[in-house]
Amino acid sequence: MASSQMIGKTNIDGTGIAGLEMQYDDMLSGTGGEMSREVAPGNRSIPGSETVTEAPIPGDDLVLTLDRSIQFSAEQVLLERVSELGARGATAIVMAPHTGDILAMASVRRSDETGQFETYIRPLAGSGGRIQVSAGGGAEPVWARDSRTLYYRSPSRLMVATIAATPELSVVKRDSLFADTYRREGKAVQYDVFPNGDFLMLKRDERSEPRPMIITNWQRLLRQKSK
Repeated sequence: MASSQMIGKTNIDGTGIAGLEMQYDDMLSGTGGEMSREVAPGNRSIPGSETVTEAPIPGDDLVLTLDRSIQFSAEQVLLERVSELGARGATAIVMAPHTGDILAMASVRRSDETGQFETYIRPLAGSGGRIQVSAGGGAEPVWARDSRTLYYRSPSRLMVATIAATPELSVVKRDSLFADTYRREGKAVQYDVFPNGDFLMLKRDERSEPRPMIITNWQRLLRQKSK
């Protein structure tokens, strides 16, 4: 379980459908307002005609004690130790001893069927067990901004899964996007997905030994690039 699973997600309308987003949806959502406007032929709004009849009330903030650096480190340590020991899985909870604050919650598990690391999802609130997303190996999961698409890396491909939250959490389909020949270092996530669907990935360095590069006058070069 990563921190994103604990926090949960919302649907396209902003309603919490998993995790803390769903548990505290009433507190976070606030109350919508009302506004009227005059419309000209062709459904064009007339400038200056908007009248707010009821002001919206913003929701409250929910501040967590999770520390993203500790959370990330806990996930990476668990993955490394499970690989080293050949264990089925591991769970870690990091707590501040003087306050009881939860700083990180992480768990990893190998598939009982394949013996590989797989990507799973599970609801944090309500009933239901974990659901396997990947097949034949899966790591480095990244949620898209729409909260319905989950990317992950199989041993040789970059994959995408479509997730449905209603009527129950399920995997609708899996698709292969392209051959994954990009850098992998340990179990840390080595890529990201932009809102428009573009990918940022690190190209694998084919050289056997890293070669240091020293750049002098870098401030002048930076100013030239910014012009």
